[in-house]
Amino acid sequence: MVISLFAFLAYRGFKIALNAPDTFGSIMATGLTCNLMFQALINIGVVTATLPFTGIPLPFISFGGSSMLMSMATVGLLLSISKCTLPQTQPSDKESIYATYHIGRWNWGTRVPRPRRHARAKEAISNG
Repeated sequence: MVISLFAFLAYRGFKIALNAPDTFGSIMATGLTCNLMFQALINIGVVTATLPFTGIPLPFISFGGSSMLMSMATVGLLLSISKCTLPQTQPSDKESIYATYHIGRWNWGTRVPRPRRHARAKEAISNG
């Protein structure tokens, strides 16, 4: 039962990461989910005697106040990311046309001005 609950937590965490509104939220949700799952897998491995004893507690279950506090903070951050997800709606035909329009910026970054030459400098270069 405990392992299935951790599997469900992993499923929901990765689903939150896929539906995050931005790249930072997606990476953060993935990292938080992997952190919880890594702790759970290590503890389950220690309990089943397949891994040597490490002292990593099982999130939400093992005794210890600081581990419980950090696990709750991790899930709180995941819930905060899931709260900010954008609604999944089907775009209309007009929106899908504009969604593919590229305005000439790489990765939506700011434009960096290029050095410009004055008209006289261009004439001097072209005239040799």
